[in-house]
Amino acid sequence: MKKELRSRIIKERQKISREDVLKKSLEIKNKLFNIPEFINAKRVMFFVSYKNEVDTIDMIDEAMKLGKEIIVPIVVPGEKDLLLSKLNSMNELEESSYGILEPPKKYIRPVSAEEIDFVVAPGVAFDENGFRMGYGGGYYDRLLSKISKSCKVAAIAFEMQIVPEVPTEPHDMRIGMIITEDRIISPNI
Repeated sequence: MKKELRSRIIKERQKISREDVLKKSLEIKNKLFNIPEFINAKRVMFFVSYKNEVDTIDMIDEAMKLGKEIIVPIVVPGEKDLLLSKLNSMNELEESSYGILEPPKKYIRPVSAEEIDFVVAPGVAFDENGFRMGYGGGYYDRLLSKISKSCKVAAIAFEMQIVPEVPTEPHDMRIGMIITEDRIISPNI
């Protein structure tokens, strides 16, 4: 059931035009950048968008200009884990073997998950109860289990990624806020 839902949502998301991705991403960015917890956060972790995900490139760039310390994830091959690194410039990103923009070794500045104030999380599908379905590797479930209790987590997604119910497993963590181009979903957690 999870596999079929994941596949269906990814296929539907791939049909969104680049123009619409950018337009909807701007609407999502405007909501995110007006959230008090985001405004007050000093260290913000962003995923670097890939394919037809909500575009985070402008968000990262603008957050840097606002003086926020930006943290990005790096996939650790074979370990099903994410290394977190401080990003000083968008020019430090290069395409990895996974096709994802990440800092190469010379630009890696490790940061622990406990040091982050705000996480902007990706996902494939979400429901209004805050359940998130990722790409199936468990990377973000593991990461979110390591952050401090005071760290705010907001997932960003297109409205078409919101489904009636995400199939869950006991280890699945709920997200406290989901931001789409149409609304902000704040489940009672």
